[in-house]
Amino acid sequence: MTHPERDPEGDLLASGTVRIDPTSMPEHVPPSRKITKLIIVLAFDRGEDGELTPAFEPAVQQTEERAIRLAKNLAEKHSGVIAWSRDAKPDIGEYGPPTTLFVSGDVPDME
Repeated sequence: MTHPERDPEGDLLASGTVRIDPTSMPEHVPPSRKITKLIIVLAFDRGEDGELTPAFEPAVQQTEERAIRLAKNLAEKHSGVIAWSRDAKPDIGEYGPPTTLFVSGDVPDME
């Protein structure tokens, strides 16, 4: 199974580096809710070519504890899982450096 390369806005790059656009929030997060921390869980599987590919779109979580719990559960089912967070001020477009909360298995370099 071949997975297409994705451009910087599509998250997965040819180099295997994942880039997350912190301004793209899922529709289920109400716009009136001010998010002060972006918390993400990503899982990866290996394709037939051995390359890591995202198992699903980045999953936004409400708490770091929930993200860690979900990542630990997913770790049993995927080649790699990472949960991370970063301070966020989306109303002015400022985002702090990412902090890894949990990592298991193989994950690509994160930007």
